[in-house]
Amino acid sequence: MCSGVIKENEKVTIPFEITEKAGYSIAITYSALKGRNVSPQIAISWDKPHADNEDEIYDLPRTWTDVREGERFKLDDYGNELSPMPIEKKSEKTVVIMPQNDSWKTGFALSKGTHTLYLEMLQEQVEIKSVEVNKVTSLLSYKDYIDNAKNKYGTTDEGAQTIYKDAELLHEKSHLEVAVSYDRSSPNIHPSDPSRIRYNILGGSSWSSAGQWVSYKVNVDKAGFYKFNIVYRQRTITGVDVRRRIYIDDVVPFNEFDCVLFPAEKSFTELTPKSDNDECYIYLDKGEHEIK
Repeated sequence: MCSGVIKENEKVTIPFEITEKAGYSIAITYSALKGRNVSPQIAISWDKPHADNEDEIYDLPRTWTDVREGERFKLDDYGNELSPMPIEKKSEKTVVIMPQNDSWKTGFALSKGTHTLYLEMLQEQVEIKSVEVNKVTSLLSYKDYIDNAKNKYGTTDEGAQTIYKDAELLHEKSHLEVAVSYDRSSPNIHPSDPSRIRYNILGGSSWSSAGQWVSYKVNVDKAGFYKFNIVYRQRTITGVDVRRRIYIDDVVPFNEFDCVLFPAEKSFTELTPKSDNDECYIYLDKGEHEIK
């Protein structure tokens, strides 16, 4: 329901008939319109107008990509890699809105009956194609996911290849401030050079807000089961663990990928998401896939 342009400071109300008491998510399909190089922001509330509650404010991100020269970045006259120029990619996208409080997994609690959704555009403008309210359903457990995948594909063979992606060589990102950087503290950080700038890390303090994302494209030569091995560190907030959600082709495949814990680490370390003590595998068909 609902379509059209919502301009900055404009307010819209949409009635919804809820047929069952449950938790619900809001799926907004939109295109960000030309404006400042910032993310559009919208306030979303149920059955009452927005009243300066920060938990009701959400980004409707633009989509950006970093311009590179070939696979990597342009070089200056001294052989240093130059910071890439981000450009906006015009695209229609869908953002699923969930509460930004303790109900972040269970959704907005709505009783049976008529409810009114209040939208207030706080920053920039967007063209909305649709607004849908959907009952929140539980994701599969990893055990159920892997059992179903093995039954469907008839194999437990691991993927025949190792797919390596440098974090700085992203496909797309949600916010300009998610930036590449470099670290010379260890020759084990790839790529490295003792005297020239080689970008080899992504994020840190620039990737610390809820809703920010980056994506990567991977090409799979042989269908099979693959696991993630992520090299990271988290020293921006001392002693605090952080959480990330992992999408495969725009879908969270199982519950354990809905909230992956990255413990605080001062130095780079490896992490493989697990379910209990089992490393998590995903099944990938042959061809191109997007990991976000």
